[in-house]
Amino acid sequence: MAKLINSVPDISGKRILDIATGKAVTPSALMKANVNVQKIIGLDITYRMLELGKQKISANGNDKKINFLCGSAMEIPIQDDYFDIVICGLATHHMDVRVLLTEMKRVLKNKGHLSIADVGGSRKWKHPVVRFLIKTGAFLYFLVVENLARAWAEASALPNIHTSEEWHVILNKLGFIDIEINELQSKKFWTPNPILIQANKPT
Repeated sequence: MAKLINSVPDISGKRILDIATGKAVTPSALMKANVNVQKIIGLDITYRMLELGKQKISANGNDKKINFLCGSAMEIPIQDDYFDIVICGLATHHMDVRVLLTEMKRVLKNKGHLSIADVGGSRKWKHPVVRFLIKTGAFLYFLVVENLARAWAEASALPNIHTSEEWHVILNKLGFIDIEINELQSKKFWTPNPILIQANKPT
């Protein structure tokens, strides 16, 4: 997550949208990095997560510049051309990426910046046997460390995990420019390498 925060350009005076904000980890980190941000809106489809995020922000005294919105990233309840920066960390694999990126682009201002961090796929994952093993492994892992709901969610997300090349093609087709995709090294040998994606909306 630190690399995602560091990838964001200067946020002074900027409006920022954090998609799938959860417990507001990203908004908190952004405020810590630069208190001169104009506004941060944390969007999440789960009301309970937003309540936890509000508690965290209030405890840190940042509730004047950080607001929360319950809604779907597939249909962001915000007007067009509103944000300078849109961020999404570790959540795109739970969504239809093309719909998500279309909505991100819609709410971004011209020359607005997009930053995404998530797990990256591999070409080997296209093989049916490999896909089955990864899906089964993900299900069992999250069943043990968390719960059944999380296990099903992560196992079902496999089709939404894309390679760096696939991300580049999708972003390009949707009209983003200045696309940069960096593959990072996973801290655990058995998990996919995370990828950091940056792009801009043209004028």
